[in-house]
Amino acid sequence: MDKRQITARVTKLTWERIWLHLEVKITFAEGADRDSKLSFYLINGLYEPKAKLKVTGIEGDTYKLRINITNPGTGLCLPQGTYSMIICQKKCQMAKAEIAESLVKEMSSASRNFLYGGRAKVYSVTFYVTEGDEGLPFIMYVLAGGRTGISAPVAHAKKGFHPKEELKRNIPRLISLSRWICIGNTGKNISIRVKSRS
Repeated sequence: MDKRQITARVTKLTWERIWLHLEVKITFAEGADRDSKLSFYLINGLYEPKAKLKVTGIEGDTYKLRINITNPGTGLCLPQGTYSMIICQKKCQMAKAEIAESLVKEMSSASRNFLYGGRAKVYSVTFYVTEGDEGLPFIMYVLAGGRTGISAPVAHAKKGFHPKEELKRNIPRLISLSRWICIGNTGKNISIRVKSRS
């Protein structure tokens, strides 16, 4: 990747139902190739390209991009994972997209949740910013989730229940149950005699 030739910053994020629209400002270094076509890809954490964004227009050095988040061309939703955007030219990666500082405050409101399956499942697209070595890298997190039907456990104490009194009352029974103890995985049992204080 030749970072000196091209830099890319996402300057706008909007939604049209399931369509994600982005505008990316490209800055070319002096002597860079301005004529060859640029391609934009979403890559996961393993650096595998999972979707190609469609260029819908070019205004000066600003590229307008679009992707159907529920079907980026594979017939399936974009897989769960953490994504960044790379810009390629002549099959070579030229840059990794960053977020324009003017867009940082809008990142949280640009995130979307898509409910489906009778509102029991959710497909979530979240944008966030983390400070990198050379700017603010564009990061998109995709998560698919659903209801588990599991509730958090709740302890129901009996009326008049006092832990210390219950422990004292049950000590003889606990001692009786602990007379035989299995040690580790050795398979050996030992007998323990417990003398209670009178």
